[in-house]
Amino acid sequence: MDRRKRMLSLFIGIVAVGTVFSQCSNFNSNYPTGTFSTTGTNWIVVDYCVYGGDYQSYFVVEGGYYQWASCYGTGFDSEITLWDESHTNVLAYSSDDCSTFHGNIAWTATFTGNVHLLLSEETCQTNETCHRMYWRMLSPPPPPANDDACSATELTLNSTCDFATETNAGATDSGVDAPSCGSYSGGDIWYSFTAPLSGNVTISTRDGSITDMVMAAYEGSCSSLNEIACNDDAVGYMPELELTGLTPGEIIYIQLFTYGNAQSGDFELCAYEPCSAAPINDLMCSAQELTIGTAVFGDNNCAGSTGVPNVPNCWSNGTVNSTWYQFDAPVGGAVKIRVEPTSLAASQVALFTGSCALNSTVACAQGAGEGCGSTGTSDLYVDGLNPGSTYYIMVDGVEDLTGQYHVSVSDMAGVSAQTGSDCSSAIPICNDNFSVADPGPQGTGNYCDFNAEGNCTGGERNSLWYQIDVGATGDLLFTLTPNDGNPTSCGSETDYDFVLWKISGSGETTDCGTMATDASQGLLACNYSGLGVTGISDTGDRPGGYSNCFNESFEQAVSVNEGDVLLLVIQNYEGSTNGFSIDFSDSDNGVVPSTNPSTLYWSGGSSDNWDDQGNWGGCGVTPSCNVDVVIPSSAGNFPRLTDDHYVKSLTIEDGASLELVSGGTLNLCGDLNSYGTLDASKNSTIFFNNATGTQNLEGDLTGDNAIGNLTINKMSGSVQLNSTLEVQGDFLTQSPTSKFNTNGNAVYLGGNFRNNDGAQTFRGTSTTGTLIFNGDAEQTYAQGSSTLNLNHVVIDNSGAGISLLSDLRIKNNTGSLTLTNGVVKTDVHDVFFRNPDHTALNEGNPNSYIEGTLIRYINPTGLYHLPVGSATTGYQRADVDFHDNSITYLTVIHSPWVSNPGSLMEAECMTLYDLDALDNGYFTITANTNATSAEYDITLFNQSYTNVGTASGWTVMKDSGAGWMLDGQCEVSRADTVYRTGLTGFSKFATAQASNPLPIELLSFDGEPLEEGNLIRWVTASEVNNDYFTLESCTNGRDFEELTTLPGAGFSSGEMYYDFIDLHASNGFTYYRLKQTDYDGTYTYSDLIVVERKDHFLTEASWPNPVRDYMHLRMSDLGSRASGLTILDITGKVITTADDWSVLRDDVIIIRDTQYLNPGIYFIEVLDRQGASILHRRFAKD
Repeated sequence: MDRRKRMLSLFIGIVAVGTVFSQCSNFNSNYPTGTFSTTGTNWIVVDYCVYGGDYQSYFVVEGGYYQWASCYGTGFDSEITLWDESHTNVLAYSSDDCSTFHGNIAWTATFTGNVHLLLSEETCQTNETCHRMYWRMLSPPPPPANDDACSATELTLNSTCDFATETNAGATDSGVDAPSCGSYSGGDIWYSFTAPLSGNVTISTRDGSITDMVMAAYEGSCSSLNEIACNDDAVGYMPELELTGLTPGEIIYIQLFTYGNAQSGDFELCAYEPCSAAPINDLMCSAQELTIGTAVFGDNNCAGSTGVPNVPNCWSNGTVNSTWYQFDAPVGGAVKIRVEPTSLAASQVALFTGSCALNSTVACAQGAGEGCGSTGTSDLYVDGLNPGSTYYIMVDGVEDLTGQYHVSVSDMAGVSAQTGSDCSSAIPICNDNFSVADPGPQGTGNYCDFNAEGNCTGGERNSLWYQIDVGATGDLLFTLTPNDGNPTSCGSETDYDFVLWKISGSGETTDCGTMATDASQGLLACNYSGLGVTGISDTGDRPGGYSNCFNESFEQAVSVNEGDVLLLVIQNYEGSTNGFSIDFSDSDNGVVPSTNPSTLYWSGGSSDNWDDQGNWGGCGVTPSCNVDVVIPSSAGNFPRLTDDHYVKSLTIEDGASLELVSGGTLNLCGDLNSYGTLDASKNSTIFFNNATGTQNLEGDLTGDNAIGNLTINKMSGSVQLNSTLEVQGDFLTQSPTSKFNTNGNAVYLGGNFRNNDGAQTFRGTSTTGTLIFNGDAEQTYAQGSSTLNLNHVVIDNSGAGISLLSDLRIKNNTGSLTLTNGVVKTDVHDVFFRNPDHTALNEGNPNSYIEGTLIRYINPTGLYHLPVGSATTGYQRADVDFHDNSITYLTVIHSPWVSNPGSLMEAECMTLYDLDALDNGYFTITANTNATSAEYDITLFNQSYTNVGTASGWTVMKDSGAGWMLDGQCEVSRADTVYRTGLTGFSKFATAQASNPLPIELLSFDGEPLEEGNLIRWVTASEVNNDYFTLESCTNGRDFEELTTLPGAGFSSGEMYYDFIDLHASNGFTYYRLKQTDYDGTYTYSDLIVVERKDHFLTEASWPNPVRDYMHLRMSDLGSRASGLTILDITGKVITTADDWSVLRDDVIIIRDTQYLNPGIYFIEVLDRQGASILHRRFAKD
């Protein structure tokens, strides 16, 4: 038949409520006007003066329990009648002859909307004497479905505002923080939409019985919302939001509530995308590129028809609003193109080849389930494409529809059929009756198996495939009953259809390939009625016990022969969420086999109980070590395992699930192939316990699909891991023959690693294998009774770290250890790192390091990180940069001080290490051989020290057994990063500290008059970050001007010499100073020197140098000019004012204060009576 056989029945019912002759209809006047609503339980006075014949409008919510009452007062004997808004049906009536209340109605609303309450005088008369009218809500209705953000109602975005009536009836407080506008007191309802490509959406409201609302918009997730906009009273008292700049594809949440939660009722709402411009992929020549296997968000709301080729012949007529995509055909040339609507009600798609200027249609498909797919989805299965060639996809809505969708292209090469959902993977029937749990078949699997040609259907749609191996010659009969069906009435049940083919045996047969192009071949029976109870019967009409209204949904008996193989496809036409049961028991004896199959397919027909035979297609058996199990996505009531269960091989297909609860154990005698959802408790166990042979473990086994505990117990053979694995609990190999082969895959472990026999029982680490410790509590590691060399190891433990019960060994050449989070506590064992590559061990961090002993193999050169600490000192790190060595490995530990060794009291590089050593302990680094062959630099990255105090200098000190000393060359260091170069040999390493640096950076700054001018010279002992010097001069000691600029050395640890001749120096005194400028622009000034030009030249000298006790100075007229002397350190800081000095002769003075100075470099400055410097001289104290 060309169209479905649909029956429409019209039922007209009259419901009588109360005493019919007493129900009044004398509607005279709507008073008081307006629509009343309430959410309170207290009586509300509607009006103090209501006449007989007056009626009022009230907004009610389905499920709410309401009460109305009229008060006698000075009025009349009254009766009240509750009507629907059209005054067609009486909902309730009361006439109570008493002195106070003449009418009292209590009524539970059966719908949401407006009702009218009519007040009448007894016998339905009008009267102009006043009555009071009261009403209240006795109990609230249930909250609406969109009462919180996580159950928001999805909005369809139109191109213009199309108002729809909504209600806030029954809304409660969602618990979301009050938005930034309005007066929030709960009662909010929620909507959501997906942001379109333009990023622009307008949400508008219009009043109904509600007249004052507030609207807020949020981004984020329903459980973590971030407000982006809020509006109160945009149109009168009703809000509107114009949102721009939204991220395409992002879910936006809309919150609506009445101001102060003061109103309950209805209002109008619309959401639309203002079209300011067409989408960027509106034209074929600007098609958006797709990546094979990745779904892309799309939106045709603002698309047009400009430049569109001829409309494909399978598309509906209507306005074209197309968008375009392109992809390069994969090597296999076979693809599935899917357009899956979100807000777009129904889609259509076409594939083109050629160019945007010259093209032709390859294939097309339309949604609404015609051909293949679920309702609204369009699927195109195309093969024979030219690999590497570019193809174009045009997407549109059916008729004039617009909206949002996802489009994807899948490479079908190597894609396997989906059990039960594809023709080539039909489920064998093993009993004459079984049940399929809700929701029943959904979708069409991975392949489109047949279209509407050559059969009575409109093509494959929400299908479930079964294979019947006919066991005896006779008639095949069956009855299918939807789970919501009723044998005695028809039309309200889920609409199921079926098609039956013969694929093997006597007469005409077909196969899945032929079926895809000609579904008439091998066809035995087909029914496409609009009813749900369907099947094959002796007469072709309904079987006994069923209403004759089902006659049209049954077909005539089908004769079959022993050995025939049949395919039966059951179709859920509308994609309902109801399963079905099917009964073949009326067939001739033996036609439908009753067997004990070697493979069971879960149907979930009875429950989620693994041991219930009704959940396994009624096959009469349950899983065991001899029976394989498949959990297909087409099933329902997916299994839940609560204790010990056995199975041979288990396959969980994509879209299916299995739950293994805490304490449950799944014993596998074969393989585990998990591509769906494995919901395993951390305290559950998967136990591979087949005595012999190879067992495989593969699939999606990480994240939410991680297993609990994994135990291996085998006599021979091994368990082969073929994909990444995550174990939440413990990993255990129970015996020396319990072999687990990782095949180079990664294993994430949240519990303990308990291996039995080293590399004998934990195999296949190869060059890519990785073991990641990612638990949230302390984990232990035991390699077993023999050596296990791991490849990559990652420490990412958020708990108390990893405790070693054996050595943790990293294999040679390819192994690595990455310390991210968690401490590796070695106890009496070692981290034995055999790979000498210097990059294979990272720096660690304060949360992740080795607490104990590290044995580190090394190469002749390279920078090696040694992140080793102790329980007392925490994270410490030494970096050793080798220039050359012939050492095989280093043994590294870090220890706290038993007793601080005190000050080193050695001086170098202008620093005296006169303070206690840094109190964070020391490294012991031991070379296994040829220790003195090493030439290296070392850096200590110090942590957890407390005694820096006034220290301002640090260096690495070492102890090779003869006491702490300095080795190598000093470098500028900080307390937390101490660096030293040019060391040899190995020993203990710690950090020496110094107080203020010795004053020796500027060794000298002086000048003398020459015939051609004044010679100015200076010497530096070291320079750090020195950009340049500026020499300045003046004749009054105040107003300096620049003479010249000389570049500095930048960085220098040796003496540097500078000089300049002032060719324009005047007679008399000239003052000079140096301005030194760093690379960052900061600068400092030196002390002043003065040079006097006369007819004879000044000569100056000091002796001895270095000074042991007294110091002598000579300069012309010094004895008569000197008034005071000061001694300064290298930084220019005054150390002391010299008191013990005297004039030996006019040009020589002796200074005795120098005998009290500590060894070092100093400056002596001679001042005249005005306090001006007349001599500035550098000297050394021995």
